[in-house]
Amino acid sequence: MENKVLLYGATGYTAQLVIEEMLKKGIKPILAGRSKTVESIGQKYSLQTRIFDLEDTNNIQKYIADTMLVVNLAGPFQYTSEKLIQACLYTRTHYIDIAGEVKDFEKVYAFDKKAQESEIMLMPGAGFGVVPTDVAAYLSKQNLPDAHELTIAFATQGGVSQGTLKTVLKDMNEEGVKRVEGQLISCKPAENIFDFTLKGKKHKCVSNPWRADIFSAYYTTQIPNIKTYSAFPAPLVLMMRNKWLFGKFTKSKLLQTLITKAPKGPTEKELNGGKTWVYAEAKNQENKKVIVNIEGPEAYMFTAQTVTQITKYILSNDFQKGFQTPAKVYGAKIIENLNVQVKVML
Repeated sequence: MENKVLLYGATGYTAQLVIEEMLKKGIKPILAGRSKTVESIGQKYSLQTRIFDLEDTNNIQKYIADTMLVVNLAGPFQYTSEKLIQACLYTRTHYIDIAGEVKDFEKVYAFDKKAQESEIMLMPGAGFGVVPTDVAAYLSKQNLPDAHELTIAFATQGGVSQGTLKTVLKDMNEEGVKRVEGQLISCKPAENIFDFTLKGKKHKCVSNPWRADIFSAYYTTQIPNIKTYSAFPAPLVLMMRNKWLFGKFTKSKLLQTLITKAPKGPTEKELNGGKTWVYAEAKNQENKKVIVNIEGPEAYMFTAQTVTQITKYILSNDFQKGFQTPAKVYGAKIIENLNVQVKVML
């Protein structure tokens, strides 16, 4: 499985975890990015490297033409996915990324027809971004086929990378969406509160209207009413609800200082001790309910494992053409070999 995978954004924190996980599974990716830092990382892991930016689609084609799969880890994905996908369509190269927001999924979905014609798969959200929540949605539908509404919530324990911090903070006061009778309608951040309890631990969550599950879970299950919630620190929740406060904060030097001084990612201790919790609750119109609980490793570790698992599937020609979501293609098997506990309550 050597040299069939090109990993773009190889200098980021998440990329290091993905590289190490891939190497454990016998996958030797080509490391790529726009800076020469890629070369030193390549030397560290004895892997091939390629340096190129995303300004010229023809140039991208030249660098990915001999590969079977591009794994995009270079966020924000609203700026990087389109150019890479356009090149992948021409070279007939599969594409996955770890995006986790509705607008990122909409951008990839726009290439669905062209991807089918090129006989390649486009799959955003191959990491923690949606894999466990998409599996939870899938299992909810499997156990309640006539489900009419779905609530998805998650919480994490562990550190955060600079990249994630930038992504979360830039949009946390913007309106998003929720799914009502199959349609996307406007929803304010932190509009509603939702709590769930797993193994005696209570998680307080608020509406997360940018969360990609609003798009992916509908694509996977066709459940027409979907709401998503996430556990955020109290100060962030306050700013999600207060435009004035958010504006003052984002324009202040304090924010840039916080981002600059933030660690590149969780420490080794945080990685090993971190956890993730996913809760999905589906109901039908007769108010019959199914609850799915998933407890897994720290979010960045989870991402490294699921990206690697999906990569293995694609390399063995296990894929479906066009735009796809993780559980739509792979169901619950995608997390079967990971350190994950799944519980379904009818």
